[in-house]
Amino acid sequence: MCARALSRLGKPDAVFIGGGLDAAMFDALWSLIADGTRIVAHAVTLETEQLLSELHRKHGGDLMRIEMHMLRRSAATDRGKPCAPSCNGAR
Repeated sequence: MCARALSRLGKPDAVFIGGGLDAAMFDALWSLIADGTRIVAHAVTLETEQLLSELHRKHGGDLMRIEMHMLRRSAATDRGKPCAPSCNGAR
C-alpha cells in the first residue's frame, strides 16, 4: 500500500482490504481515515484474525466474522462444510 497515494484521495466512508492486512498497513490507513469509517477486511489466516481481534480491543467498534459453507449431501443428511476462499463447489 502506498500511503502517499492514499493521502491524495478524499476521506472515504468505507475501506475494503482484500488481503495482506498487517499492522503497518492498518496504522497507515488509520492515520488517513475519519472517525466512523467502516473497514472491511478479508482475513483468511489465523494471524490476520488475531490482528483484527487486537485492533478491535484497541480501537473499539463492531467486529463481525462471516463464514461460507458448501452443502454436502450424504445418504442420511445434508451438511455444511466450511469453504476455503478457493471453494468452487468441487468435491
